Amino acid sequence: MPKRFVAIHLPNLDGAQRQSVAAQAVDSAIVVAAKDMPYGHVLGEQDLTVSVVERHGRPLSATLSDPTALIGLTLTRPLRQGEPVGRPDARAHTLVKRSAMVTAWSEFAGGRVNSKLIALQNGKSGDWIELENPQSGRKLRGRVQSDGSVRLGSQRSAGTSAIASTKVLTSTVD
Repeated sequence: MPKRFVAIHLPNLDGAQRQSVAAQAVDSAIVVAAKDMPYGHVLGEQDLTVSVVERHGRPLSATLSDPTALIGLTLTRPLRQGEPVGRPDARAHTLVKRSAMVTAWSEFAGGRVNSKLIALQNGKSGDWIELENPQSGRKLRGRVQSDGSVRLGSQRSAGTSAIASTKVLTSTVD
């Protein structure tokens, strides 16, 4: 980000005091609301923008410079257009409710399989939750996605693909 120099005229301060005040006048990039939004609004890319402001020595506490950290979160207070948005202004919201029927899915090399399962606990985006198959009673684990669906798998194999975790047994018969 390019720095901008600002001329400050401070006639009643000595040289050291002038340098101190001038050093505090710095530009900062902060995330601001692109439009008025009510309490409980789920933030999307179009709701936030980055603005460069001059902060005359005041710390911009709890503000962020990257809007991607707030996408998909729910507002904890109403915001006006141009108002700074910080981490305390938004929180993750529950996408999956306990006892609700959810779309669960698994991907593999040949495609994708979807099924309807019952959530055994609440879940926010990124949470691992327990699920149950209503026909068989089988319990499964999955990770809640930002669209409210659940990707099946386990936490220990989350970094591996379904194919990499499959074991192939071969034997010979004499």
